[in-house]
Amino acid sequence: RYVTGDSLGETEAKLDPAVFFRCHKSYIINLTAIESITPYGRWTYVVRLKGTKQDALITHEKYEELEGMFA
Repeated sequence: RYVTGDSLGETEAKLDPAVFFRCHKSYIINLTAIESITPYGRWTYVVRLKGTKQDALITHEKYEELEGMFA
């Protein structure tokens, strides 16, 4: 978790897309830190990250995009 004056869009533009993924309008995750992804409701999933108790949300659309990256 980082605090910055930049918007998430500005931050996302500075990050390597091979390592970081915008999974939700409120979250950018480090792909190497994903521990698990579990369903949370009908159109949302919870991303559990290694080394932290903080979770992130991922939309169904972004989940499918992420799956395609690893297919």
